[in-house]
Amino acid sequence: MVRTALAAVVLLGGLTAPAFGQVKIEWKFKEGDKFYVEEVSSAKNKISVMGKDIDEVQKTTMVQSFTVKKATATEVVMDQKVESVNVESKGGFGGGTEKFMEKMQGSKFTVTLNPQSGKVTKFEGFKELLKKLGEGNEEVGKLLEAFLNEDTLKKGIEDAFSFLPPKAVSKGDTWKVEGTMPMGPLGSFKKNTTYTYDGKAEGGEKIDYKLDMSYLPPKGEGALGGLFKVTKGNLKVNGAKGTIIFDPEKGRMVSNNVSMRVVGSLTMDVMGNEIVLDMTMDQTSTSRILSRAPKIEE
Repeated sequence: MVRTALAAVVLLGGLTAPAFGQVKIEWKFKEGDKFYVEEVSSAKNKISVMGKDIDEVQKTTMVQSFTVKKATATEVVMDQKVESVNVESKGGFGGGTEKFMEKMQGSKFTVTLNPQSGKVTKFEGFKELLKKLGEGNEEVGKLLEAFLNEDTLKKGIEDAFSFLPPKAVSKGDTWKVEGTMPMGPLGSFKKNTTYTYDGKAEGGEKIDYKLDMSYLPPKGEGALGGLFKVTKGNLKVNGAKGTIIFDPEKGRMVSNNVSMRVVGSLTMDVMGNEIVLDMTMDQTSTSRILSRAPKIEE
């Protein structure tokens, strides 16, 4: 009987534990934990409109903190705060992008997450952000809401938490995640991301990924009551790829590096006038998760 019981334990263990050589990569949330996400994004854009070329180089450094308020098997609630924003920009349309972005500093949100899927089930604080950015000006608030919406912020959070494999993986295993990247009145991109587990690397487990992205034009009457509308678009994303390092012991991402090039054109109706924008945008982003604020840790 003892031998039978031992055999049953071994069998059950084989059914529930990862097979030899496999790694279980999953987030581990604990109430009271606080971590910081530092993202450094660089963009080199060239836009041609009405025979004029406009070049822009921009670097944005944003630090956000996340504090876990509740953590169960089915729900994680976190307080999110934009700790700092620094924008360095040269060229462009001269529209004061730096001041607009930096006004996000100090903004607070509450995020409710499904820990199994990484999907955001509730997001609070967006209305307060619009009020802050619009400084109480209703018209400015409407303009901001046309280009910055709640779905954009939610999708950004989901991208950070929904990339992990559904089960233990061995080197060379792949999995896919579908999603969208909303761009307000400019339309959106449908994303199909293929992840590949590449084994151990310095700092954790290495995951490489490639993105297949297709442009979708916006629906509806357009922004600002139809004064601005994209009528046609031909945008393509080339060479979109990245690398993630994940620490399975801490249950936390270490870093994420991604790069892509967007090329093509948008045809817009602006107050009855047709305008064509030809563009080339080279973008890179490096994110890392830290236990302390960067200025303290480095």
